[in-house]
Amino acid sequence: MPDGPADSAGIEPGDIILRIVEQRVKNLRELYKAIWGLGDAVVLVPMTLVRDGEAQEVAVRSVDRNSFFRSPRTH
Repeated sequence: MPDGPADSAGIEPGDIILRIVEQRVKNLRELYKAIWGLGDAVVLVPMTLVRDGEAQEVAVRSVDRNSFFRSPRTH
């Protein structure tokens, strides 16, 4: 998502996330479970990812996902 946490941390389309902290993640479910297990929003999430065949370490600041949703308009 543009201007989201991953974008702000420099994660690019095509990057493959291998680990959250030291926990290997194999699918989206495991990824979210590992991130949410670190604590409330604004926690720093250390990740190992692969870009162009090279492993890289990045850290992403989590956010409250509801802050990305539009609030319903009331009349």
